[in-house]
Formats: sequence, C-alpha cells, structure tokens
Amino acid sequence: MWTDMSEIVRPTRDGIHGREYISTTVDIGARPTYLDFRQGGPWSPPREIPIPMILDAANAGTPPAGILAAFVGAAKALETYAVVPAKSWAAVGVEPADRVIVRLTDGEVTGFERAAGVEATYHTWDGADLGTLRKTLPHGILSLRVPLSTYEREAADVALDAGADLIHFTCDWKDVDTISGINQYIRSLRDLHARLLEVSRRDAISVLASGPIAAAEHVPKTIILGADAVGVDLALYAVMECVPPNHALHLGRFPEEFPLSDVPWGTQRIVNLMNAWRDQLLEIMGAMGMREVRRLRGETGRAIFQDEAEREAFGDIKVRQPAKEVVAR
Repeated sequence: MWTDMSEIVRPTRDGIHGREYISTTVDIGARPTYLDFRQGGPWSPPREIPIPMILDAANAGTPPAGILAAFVGAAKALETYAVVPAKSWAAVGVEPADRVIVRLTDGEVTGFERAAGVEATYHTWDGADLGTLRKTLPHGILSLRVPLSTYEREAADVALDAGADLIHFTCDWKDVDTISGINQYIRSLRDLHARLLEVSRRDAISVLASGPIAAAEHVPKTIILGADAVGVDLALYAVMECVPPNHALHLGRFPEEFPLSDVPWGTQRIVNLMNAWRDQLLEIMGAMGMREVRRLRGETGRAIFQDEAEREAFGDIKVRQPAKEVVAR
C-alpha cells in the first residue's frame, strides 16, 4: 500500500509550520447529526484528542510498573488515552486515571469509575455484555475490542446497538508476519468501515486500529483504510529500548528491568516519538493538500494498493499458447 499525492498541489516553501494550519484533532465517540430532546437518558459528547494516536499498553500483556507509568504519563502529556489491562488498573495513580481506558477480562464490570472508559472483547459465540457496561459507566468511553481472528461484520452491529463509543480493531503481532496476514488486516479494516457506511452510522462510532503500527507512515495509511485513530504499541517498547512481552524481537532489556527511576526518561521518549510521527503526518497531509485529518478517513482514492494495481496492469494479459512445431519437409 502506498499513499498517492495530488498532482495539482504545489507545496510552498513555508513547510508544515507555515501559513496554512493543518488540524490533527480527532473525535472519540459519537457525533450526532441532530439534537433530539424527546428521549432522556445519558449522552456524552465526543472527546477530542489532539493527535490521532492512542497508546496501547494492553496488546502485549501486563506491563511492569515502570513501563506502565511511562505509558500513562505520556498519554497525560499528549492529552490522549492509554489502554491498560485490568490487572494494571490498581497501579494507575489518581491523577492520570482520566486518561486511561481499561481493557476488561470476562466477568468484570465494576470498580473502574475513575477511568476514562472500559474496553470489552468481542466473542463470536456470545458477543460482549456491553449493555451492562453502558449502564455502569453512562458517561465513560465504552469500547469493543474486535480481534482480527474473530472479526465479522456483526461486531459493528453489536457495538452500535449497545451505544459503544469505540470499536478497537486489533490483531496479534504474529497474525501480520506474512503478506497474507497484512492483506487480511487491510481487507477487514476496509470492510468494517464499509459496514458502518452501509448502515449510515459511520459518525455514530469511532474506529481505533492497532496491531501492525510500527512506523510513522502507518498512521496515515491506517486512517485511509477507515480508522479514526491508530493504537501504538510495539514502537513504544522499541523507543524505550525494551523487549516487548511475548515477542521474539531483541530490542534491548526486558521490561522487568525497566526501573522506576527511568520513568521520566521513558515518558519523554514516547512524547518525542509521537510528536515526530505527528510531524510526518503533517508532511503527508500537506503534500495531499488536506487541512484536516478527519477528512483523510476512508479516502482510499488517496492510496495505491498493490493487488489492485497489479490487477489493472496485468489482469488482461493472457498467456500465449506455444506455437505448434512446424516440421520442414
């Protein structure tokens, strides 16, 4: 997958910090198309985050105390959110709790009132008890985690019916180690975006995509596929010079060796990385002539897909049959 720049845009010498302002703010939650005062009940406005990136500390398992503190501290500094596993919730301080989305295990419902929101996992056999969670946290962020391995279009309907704010489409790192795995991830994310458009509910819920996000270029590419924001996990361990849990990469020390004294250093490293990725996002949006990252969502016309390009270029080419051998008399 490659991004396709506009041929009619002529960038000025002012660069990304010149006269033209480019917005990277995105919304997490439903954006109503009209106001309806006939029905009561809780409603919470969408939350704005200044960058389309959320820190996913739960995709790699349960992080140690030092890693967790760096994740949460960076989310607080960046004014975004960090997804942490329920086992780590007790270690989160009171001050940054409003920037934490807790990923629940089966059966957990209460005890997370201080958090910004909670996240349940979608199961194909019984779905998720989102209705109970919505009643427990009427004004919090309610997220439905949909793994690539169990993805189906009905997951979007489950999230919409329960009034969820977020669909977290994710995958395990080993699921995208191959080209076929990457292609399946791309097709499934595009299909999820298309499903929300089919039922005319795209602005009723936000989509967070995480998993194979390892470089700055993956942020605009994932948004082009239909996501509102991306979840970053593997790159955060790399920037802190740590080996991710349950991963074969050897990037440095193990997370258990990350001391609490290095938390300010790790926090600043994450902040620097996310700001650098934001600058790269500004560069690519400036080349496209776009002034708002919200408009980039689902704009597949701004991308070139390898399988589609090969089909257009070589699809009509037929194999030539070998000529019959002519025997000279």
